[in-house]
Amino acid sequence: MLVTPMRLLIAIALTTLSVLPVAAQSDAGNTLLMVPHADLAIVDPYFSGVYITRNFGYLVYDTLFGMDRAFHPQPEMVDSWQASPDGLTYAFRLRDGLKFHDGQPVRAADAVASIKRWGQRNDAYGQALLAAATAIEVVDDSSFRIVLRGRFPVLEALATTTTPTPFIMPERLAQTDAYTQLSEVDGSGPFKFVKDQWQPGHKAVYVRNLDYVARAEPPNNTAGGKVARVDRIEWLISPKRRRRCRRSKPARSTMSKTRRTITRQRWRATQRFRCRAIPALSASSASTNSIHHSTTSRCVKRCSRSPISATT
Repeated sequence: MLVTPMRLLIAIALTTLSVLPVAAQSDAGNTLLMVPHADLAIVDPYFSGVYITRNFGYLVYDTLFGMDRAFHPQPEMVDSWQASPDGLTYAFRLRDGLKFHDGQPVRAADAVASIKRWGQRNDAYGQALLAAATAIEVVDDSSFRIVLRGRFPVLEALATTTTPTPFIMPERLAQTDAYTQLSEVDGSGPFKFVKDQWQPGHKAVYVRNLDYVARAEPPNNTAGGKVARVDRIEWLISPKRRRRCRRSKPARSTMSKTRRTITRQRWRATQRFRCRAIPALSASSASTNSIHHSTTSRCVKRCSRSPISATT
């Protein structure tokens, strides 16, 4: 069993995609129960900069570029890209086979419209990118380009994890005024949002997108292949459901943003642990388990100070 707790705020989504426990793949109907740090109230990924909406976005949407652990932009939805010698023109080509959850193909027009809407709301990169660009335009259905007045870190902007994050949505949604909140969700990411089961303040549900084609590269922060290891994810938000999550059977995976809850029975049944530190990418906090008094192990104390891999 491989379990990697989440140090980064965005890892609440990314860890789910790439390094989930084997137990969660075969038990409890392949359902991951997760207690997020906040209620999901906004599902428009550009409308708010709150982290819970960004985490939602990494499950449901996809990005043109991701940022690896060395803070280098890496292509995600983009298949290939090229910069002109003077650094003022960037040409991009999308990967084949990308689809939104409604079955429609992802087109360059969707990427262009998304960049323009996101750019109005993101004050870290987006607004500056729009100001620096003379054109963000479609070339054909799978290609687009960005033309600049002067040099600008275009790839870093498209890979940023700052909020709002540059997720790609259909052109029909991205053409909505940037200051009008969207209620419809239609991404192209590894999970689909089950809106009819969404209960703000109580629960949010996601199911695996069977049409999603992950990149071949191994996961690397927000870059690389995002492989869904479970069929269903439930974010349990109400106090009642938090208690239910903590009382889950050992075979079911229960995770929260800053702590890993493992029942006392699981600790007793587990004979071996392997601790592996993962390079920190941002400030975070963690605390030992105060519900189950099973934190006297030397390994557990070490693990409480950094992300771990626990192997049985």
